[in-house]
Amino acid sequence: MMSLPLFLMSDEQRKFLRDRQAQAIQRRIPLAVPWDAEMKWQPELTLQAKTYKPRSLFDVPASNARDVNDALLEETIHSPKKTFCYIERRLKRGAMLENASGQKRGNIMWDGPIVVPSLHERSPHHADFWASVPWMSITPFELMTLRSGTKRAKGRTLVVGLGLGHQLIEVSKRKQVKELVLVERSQELVDWLLPRIKPHLGCELKDVVIGDAYKKLPKMKADVALIDIFPRYGFNKFEKLVSVNERLNEWVPVACPNIKSLWCWGSAQLKD
Repeated sequence: MMSLPLFLMSDEQRKFLRDRQAQAIQRRIPLAVPWDAEMKWQPELTLQAKTYKPRSLFDVPASNARDVNDALLEETIHSPKKTFCYIERRLKRGAMLENASGQKRGNIMWDGPIVVPSLHERSPHHADFWASVPWMSITPFELMTLRSGTKRAKGRTLVVGLGLGHQLIEVSKRKQVKELVLVERSQELVDWLLPRIKPHLGCELKDVVIGDAYKKLPKMKADVALIDIFPRYGFNKFEKLVSVNERLNEWVPVACPNIKSLWCWGSAQLKD
């Protein structure tokens, strides 16, 4: 019953859902703890809103819209060619977002309102709309699932996928990193966001390589490559879809002989 969208629910079903949400808020809000970037994953995590302050890249009014396509024009910032959209969504007290760690799934709740910066791309299905699911958003889920990659960074490190720059910034602060290189497919995204990200970097960005990571990385040399180019969290691997014959396709690993260690966002397997 609870898997139904709201508009298909009966009045009784909607009331049951509202009551259950209210009970969850009443039970969990007193348990709220301060946000800590190193905190461990839990199936239910309740945070103090005043301690969660994600980095903002633009001065834009926070939006109450549930979907980026419903936001007011002044609540969004568009890239020059309008391929990307930046928005900061305001979530109310008791709002819940997903959280995950490997195969484990859970959720996060706040004891007050918060703002979540998000980056959206144009919908692949309709040029007049943005994809409702963000390419990246600064939520605890994203920050916690990027940590393991950041902690592997050392020597010459490639950060593959710019997003909102969180991992690039965190990697740049590590003393073990001697050379930092960004690999990003979109020149537009780099031109638009990198100038706003650079002031937060802890070391110099040695180079920016524009192009398809599947073509660029096999030719590159590095101690570590942190690859965050996947549209969803799961058991991601650095693989490419190839045609075996007219009826069969399969995923095969992409060989990167001169990169010592590969980490993929959401991956259960790493190359060392």
